Amino acid sequence: MPREPLLFAFQGSSSIPCSDRISALRFAANQLRLLFSAFVSILVATLRCALLGTRLACATAGTLRLKLLKIAARVTVSVRRV
Repeated sequence: MPREPLLFAFQGSSSIPCSDRISALRFAANQLRLLFSAFVSILVATLRCALLGTRLACATAGTLRLKLLKIAARVTVSVRRV
């Protein structure tokens, strides 16, 4: 992946709470938080690659999260009707 889109992806991740700080007292907790943050960054970058050519290709991480939650809510509601 080229460097510029990846930099923009990390700039968009600042809307995710606690994505830029490590504040737990234990090393293992900080390491786990950092691992989750890295996983989310890779997941968002992969999702953006899959969304090339759509209007969501340049959306922020917060927008992508909101859209996915809305889709999950609709699926849950439609499953309960069946």
